[in-house]
Amino acid sequence: MEIETAKRMKIPLIAVILNDICSSTFTEIDFSLIAKGLGGRGYAAMKQQDLKDSLKECLNDPSIPCVIDVKVKTAVPYKPLTLYT
Repeated sequence: MEIETAKRMKIPLIAVILNDICSSTFTEIDFSLIAKGLGGRGYAAMKQQDLKDSLKECLNDPSIPCVIDVKVKTAVPYKPLTLYT
């Protein structure tokens, strides 16, 4: 909802989300689509160049809030907390 508020109030906003796609126990969430649905711009970055290009586009036109969904992979395997108790 903050995206919609930022657009309505004309607040420049760039949100970069580090989306750990490997350790999610839930269905993968596409934050770029959520941003678009709320009236902002959304970008999905899988590579470093994608992030650079997305940031450049966001900075060129700060009038529309942006969300950059950076897909990252962790090197450490995820273990639910229930395994530690």
